[in-house]
Order: sequence, then C-alpha cells, then structure tokens
Amino acid sequence: MRNLTPKTIVAWLVISQALLVCSRETSGQTAANKIQTAQEGISQSPEASQPGPSLEELLRKMEATYQGIRTYQAEFDQETETKSLQRVKRSSGWIYVEKPDKVRWSYREPEAQEIYMLPGQVYVWLPDRNQVMKTSEAELGGMEQVRVLLAQGRLSESFAITLLPSDTGSQDFYRLRLVPKSGARISLEEMVLSVRKQDDLLAKTESRDLLGNVTKISFRNWDINAKLKKDLFHFEIPEGAEVLDEAL
Repeated sequence: MRNLTPKTIVAWLVISQALLVCSRETSGQTAANKIQTAQEGISQSPEASQPGPSLEELLRKMEATYQGIRTYQAEFDQETETKSLQRVKRSSGWIYVEKPDKVRWSYREPEAQEIYMLPGQVYVWLPDRNQVMKTSEAELGGMEQVRVLLAQGRLSESFAITLLPSDTGSQDFYRLRLVPKSGARISLEEMVLSVRKQDDLLAKTESRDLLGNVTKISFRNWDINAKLKKDLFHFEIPEGAEVLDEAL
C-alpha cells in the first residue's frame, strides 16, 4: 500500500465530490437566496473578463444540472506527479456515484484497485495483493470537508473561487480555480475544474497538494441517471485479506 498516501486518498475523495456540489440545496430556497449563496466566498479574476456567463451564473447553471443527477458513471484517466520522487504515474478506470453518499473509484490500469466511499466507512482494496485499508470518517483527515460537499454544503462555503480564462485550444470548457479557505480541513493547495460548456458536466480536474504533488483527472463516456447494479457499492472484506485498520 506504499503508493496510497493519506493526502492522495483525500485528494481523490474531494475531487470525486466536485461532481455533486451545488446539488443538495434545500428545495424551498428561493432564487434570490441561491444567488446570494453563490456570491459568498467568490472572487472574480480581473483577467476573466471574457465573453460568457459570470461566475455566479455559471455556478447556478452547474447547480441546475446536478440537481437532476441521481446516479453518475464515467471513465477516467489519471496522471499523478509525485514531486519528491520526480515520478509520474498514469492510471485509468471507472467512477460510480449514487447520491447522496456513495462513491466508488474502480481502477483498471496499471493495477486493479477499488476505493469505496460509503456511509461511515472508507475501504481501499487491492485485489492482486488481497490487501484492504479500512478507516472511519473520524479517522480520515479531510473527511469532514468531503461530507459537507456531499450533503448540503456549497463550494463557496469552503473555497475561494475564481473564474479563469480558457486555455488556448480549449475553448469548450469553463475553468474554475478553487482555493481552500482558512480552516478548511483539506490537504490541497488549489484545484482547477474544467466544466464543459455544452452541458456543464465536469470534464477535467487538476489538483495540487501542500507538498507540490499534482493530480490530473479527465472524464469521458458519461452515463447520467443510469440504473446501477445493486451490489456496486457493496463491499465485504475478502477471506484471508490483510486488513490495515488504522487512522490515515
């Protein structure tokens, strides 16, 4: 399990919850309240004076999109640069989400690996080694913040958000820069989200942790509100598996 550091796991979980933010506003909230909420904690970059919606408008569009999402699955490609080792690791697989509180990362390459984020428990399973890392929300640093995002929290409550200019050659995406606010229990320095203009779906993430490690994830082949298998989020520790049951 040497390649699974606490900061890496927390980063994965925080990124996965970016798919669900702005989706659990209370149903009785008025449009005026939503606008006011979106404005809290948001800064507008001077260089972001480009054609298109304002940051507040974009967050409202994303909210409307994700309010209608009950289940989500997509393929992903991940590239992780570990600064201290000067090493880049590439991996790929599928992500599955079922609201309000279930997420599964299923890695296929280069090594099979399953990460289950379930109510009250997080499991990381390496089938080829028959090893399981098990921890509770209380033991996992940063989990409190993840739960805020998953439930009724909003991005602007935990992050200062800036609308960035589009990359050259990437005019099909809006780009949001997220910086954790003081006191937020997140081991990230910053995160950039690339959101597709055509449907407001999250297409790419790039996160940098406090050690300078960079993780980039891109998503494709979305399937929204598909009926997921009943056992997709069910995990039982395999017989004979080595279990690491400790705080991360």
